Amino acid sequence: MVAGARRHGFGGINFDLVYGLPAQQPESFAHTLAETVALRPDRVAVYSFAYLPMVRSNQKLIDVRAVPDRDTKFSTAGHGPRGVPGRRLSGHRHGPLRPALG
Repeated sequence: MVAGARRHGFGGINFDLVYGLPAQQPESFAHTLAETVALRPDRVAVYSFAYLPMVRSNQKLIDVRAVPDRDTKFSTAGHGPRGVPGRRLSGHRHGPLRPALG
């Protein structure tokens, strides 16, 4: 898909990934991240899912038991910078992790 988009003149191809989703496991996120980076996009941003049912009423439909606990979420987040062999990712305190080009 990415190669086809480039052939058609699209530039600046980006992917946004979210970790900490209900029922998501660290291993599945690491796999998704590696597969995404293998597509060679220009940017991969990684964001944390915020479970805030009191603020976002649609989240009240989510089974709280499916939301990863703090340790699982942190473990999943740890796959971000370390989950891509041969690629440097820079993390930002208030922003996404971005692959360093070059």
